[in-house]
Amino acid sequence: MHSITRLIALALEEDIGPGDVTTDNLIDPELEGEGVITAKEPAVLAGLHVAQQVFESLDPKARFVLRRQDGDRLHSGDPVLEVSGKMRALLKGERTALNFLQHLSGIATCVKSYVDLLQDRPVRLRHGLHQRQGQQPLSWESKDWWIKSFMAITGSIWGLSSLKNIIPSLLSSFKKGKGKNV
Repeated sequence: MHSITRLIALALEEDIGPGDVTTDNLIDPELEGEGVITAKEPAVLAGLHVAQQVFESLDPKARFVLRRQDGDRLHSGDPVLEVSGKMRALLKGERTALNFLQHLSGIATCVKSYVDLLQDRPVRLRHGLHQRQGQQPLSWESKDWWIKSFMAITGSIWGLSSLKNIIPSLLSSFKKGKGKNV
C-alpha cells in the first residue's frame, strides 16, 4: 500500500470513523451526485491527485473533470475540480479531499512566495526532503520545479514557517553574483 493511500485511509478514518450516520441514513446508496471544488482565495494549486484518490477510495467509479492543474495560480472563485459519482461517497469524502487540497496548496503558495522573493537574487532555494523508497510524491506531475521539489511525503511535512525569519537575513548576507546555495 502506497503511503498516500495509507494517509488517505487514516484521514477518512479520523473524519468519518465507522460511518457518517446522517449520510448513511438519509442518502440512498444508489443516488448519483456531482460537485465542483472552487478556490476560496488566491493560491497555488497542489494535491489534485490526492483529492481524486480520496473520492476514488470511497467510490472507485467516481469521475473527474480537472479544471486546473497542480502548479496553477488560482483566483477566488476559480473552479478546480468537478467530481461525480455516488452521493454518499461525495459527501463522506469532501472534507478530507478539501483538507488535503488546502494543506498542500498552502505549502505550494508559501514556497512560491519564497521562490519569487529569491528570483532575482544570487541565492538558490533548495529543499532538504528525501523521498523514501516506495513513497509517491504528492505532486509528481506538476509543471513547475518548485512544486516538484517541495511536495513529497517523508513522514512529516517540512515546516516552512521558519523560513520567514531566515530568508531576510540570508538575502542581506549574500552579495549579487556569488551564486550561493541555500
